[in-house]
Amino acid sequence: MKKHTVKYALVTLFALAVLTATTIFLPRPVHGQAGVGPQGKNYQDFRQSYVDFGNGLVINNGVVLGGNVIGQLHTTVSLTAAQIIGMSAAPVQLIAAPGTGHSLTVDRVVFAITRTATAFTGGGVVILQYGNTVTGGGTQALDSTLAATVITGGAGLSNSMRNGAVISDSSATDNAGLFISNQTAAFAAGTGTAVVDIWYELN
Repeated sequence: MKKHTVKYALVTLFALAVLTATTIFLPRPVHGQAGVGPQGKNYQDFRQSYVDFGNGLVINNGVVLGGNVIGQLHTTVSLTAAQIIGMSAAPVQLIAAPGTGHSLTVDRVVFAITRTATAFTGGGVVILQYGNTVTGGGTQALDSTLAATVITGGAGLSNSMRNGAVISDSSATDNAGLFISNQTAAFAAGTGTAVVDIWYELN
């Protein structure tokens, strides 16, 4: 009986020793470090960088560094009156180009404009496009454009919602940033502002 008791005691002590050693030498993430996460899942650290543990570090401040991003990303861009007026000739960047071999896929967008008593005039339909082709000449990234009246309407807040475009067999999205522009002619005179919320993915 004593032999069995001693044997079990030794086995228990050995197991405790192994557990203690493993606990001591396991990496312990500190604040601001990615630490350990499940394979294939994103981890967002304090710098707003994304880590995909299945493929390595993938995105830092909007630039893909390697592998694929798994999951949806979100960004918000504010537009001044000057940018709205000038975006026909100078499309405004919403998301930076992700790098060669990578593309942005837009899931949905909310365009919120706060118009004032000083209305915008002129202009043409608003487009979210791949690349910075002037006068809204790029490949459309949404399922439809926004009517010019979204910009030129009466004072107050207006929200417009769109889904991403269905695009087939196109090279236009490779390493292309996302821009907002408008067709036909520039807007003028207005003093309103806008906010563009974009939910998207990178591959």
